Amino acid sequence: MGKKVKWSWGSALIGAASAVAATAIIVAKPKNPNFHLISINLTSFKLNFPVLDAELILTVHLAHHANRFFSDVAKREMVLDAAVDIEGKAKVLWWDHKFKVHVDSHLTVDPVFLDVIDQENSSELEIFT
Repeated sequence: MGKKVKWSWGSALIGAASAVAATAIIVAKPKNPNFHLISINLTSFKLNFPVLDAELILTVHLAHHANRFFSDVAKREMVLDAAVDIEGKAKVLWWDHKFKVHVDSHLTVDPVFLDVIDQENSSELEIFT
């Protein structure tokens, strides 16, 4: 016939724990963070043609998901995603042109030392004549 398989409680507990962990990962859905923007301060604005450098300080109230915030601080890695749309009119002498800029940013920062670990940005510019 067949071989007799040894059965142990340790293997059964490891299998049950693995099943519970897999179910928790499948069922858990990430939620978007909720926060309130208190203020925006423009600290630096430099035009080095063709590059525009701007530095902003955003003051936010992190009212929800405080545990996740402290977890990110403990890991010393926080992921920030942002999207910005800017529309306006640029006037050079007597010509004025409407424009629209869309910027997507993905940042990974160290929240303790405020160092940028990784950064990806993409932008699109439309000029209407």
